[in-house]
Amino acid sequence: MLSQVVVNGMVLGAFFSLMAVGLTLIFGVLRVVNFTHGVMFMLGAYATWYLNKQGAPYLVAVALGGLSVGLFGVLLEIVVLRRFRGLLIEGAVVAIALAILLQNLALQVIPLSPQSVPTPFEGTAHLGGVYIAWQRIFIVVVAVVLIAGLSLFIKRSRFGRSVRALQQNPQAAELQGIRPDLVAPLVFGVGATLAGLAGGLIVPVQQLLPTIGEGPLLDSFVVVVLGGLGSVEGTLIAAMLIGLAQSATTTYWTEPASIAVSFLIAIAVLVVRPQGLLGNE
Repeated sequence: MLSQVVVNGMVLGAFFSLMAVGLTLIFGVLRVVNFTHGVMFMLGAYATWYLNKQGAPYLVAVALGGLSVGLFGVLLEIVVLRRFRGLLIEGAVVAIALAILLQNLALQVIPLSPQSVPTPFEGTAHLGGVYIAWQRIFIVVVAVVLIAGLSLFIKRSRFGRSVRALQQNPQAAELQGIRPDLVAPLVFGVGATLAGLAGGLIVPVQQLLPTIGEGPLLDSFVVVVLGGLGSVEGTLIAAMLIGLAQSATTTYWTEPASIAVSFLIAIAVLVVRPQGLLGNE
């Protein structure tokens, strides 16, 4: 039973990482708390469903759905959120308003009844007494590849160095010739793409409803705050910690209590270390 709890927790942690890394990257560069992240997740899920329904293979639908959400995120940053960079309160209020607006607009065109998406990764793997759906294994593999690739890109590429410079000292970065108006939309697009891909990956194992993004958004905020706002490494550690905690709570207690336990862990850590596990502010 314990091994099953650990495996389930690692799967949850990988999924949380995919959502939360994008969220913390956006905050690190824009200094905006992106409440539209859950809507991006929902749009990615519905884009995958729609493309699959039109005949696109599942993997193609997931990729195209994530990319389309990423492009929408770039547009959203340029048109609206650019004006609120660094304004925590104003930016949060605008992001909340955008999330409500986008969700209500989506409700006018998407079906309100539960939908489902078939996956080529059907069935369950049985490894030494541990059972895990092949789709969940696929989610873990994709999450690891994407996050490792993103981490390598940020550390090794010129664009990645620009991102890190803006996270550490925006004023000094601008003096060095780094253009926030170019970097910020791309970072927002990357975060939106990750959220859209997460939505497409989860729909085969979860009913697709207009509210599908609310739970992942809440979990992502807990992970990001616990790990430290703007810290990718802290986010990854916090994602695994929260994933294991929720898995254990769901197994040995009840599923509704898992969210409460996540908040209790975050509160306990923040009381001792207000900036989070690896945060600097």
